[in-house]
Amino acid sequence: MKEHGQRVEVVVMDTSPSFKAAVDQALGKPIVVADRFHFCRHIYWALER
Repeated sequence: MKEHGQRVEVVVMDTSPSFKAAVDQALGKPIVVADRFHFCRHIYWALER
């Protein structure tokens, strides 16, 4: 990732803070987009509350 990371602009990933920290460290500060499963899960949890 470090070799080609400068060209990465957007990362689709889990919503884990650990993954976000690793992506930021390896790739700088790309735009991070939550994957569909985790995005929907957070919506479902919010609706349950």
